[in-house]
Amino acid sequence: MPYIGKDPVRGSFTTLDSISADGSTAYSLTKGGTAYDAGQAERLIVSVDGVTQAPNSAFTVSGNTISFSEAVPASSSIDYIVSMGDVMDVGTVSNGTITSDKLSSNFYKEGIIINSATIDNNVTIASTERAMIAGSISIASNKTLTVIGELTIV
Repeated sequence: MPYIGKDPVRGSFTTLDSISADGSTAYSLTKGGTAYDAGQAERLIVSVDGVTQAPNSAFTVSGNTISFSEAVPASSSIDYIVSMGDVMDVGTVSNGTITSDKLSSNFYKEGIIINSATIDNNVTIASTERAMIAGSISIASNKTLTVIGELTIV
């Protein structure tokens, strides 16, 4: 599909399979003949008779079903439905793009890495890994800390 301006470089932009209007309000969404779950209406661009439809007022989405607020007459044309990304399709983060302000304050504050005072899961430090704990630490009952590599407690 051609775009005006710069082509999108992130996400999974794709045209879904054609739908023939038959006077119904609900239609199945498919991509390559397979049911397609758009996740939410805002992820779709829908055109009926050359008019772009407004998500959540002209149509809604539930699973792989698109429901129009009014029946689409058989004489009308559902021109296209473009999906603007798969659910949870976040792409790959580029090196050096995650800064400290993007990290949770439960993990990182002003250049300091924060660790919990209790180990609540089984943890193994592999032979190729080095780990460090700052301050006292406790291990929850029935949990283990296995150190094959290096562990420094300060």
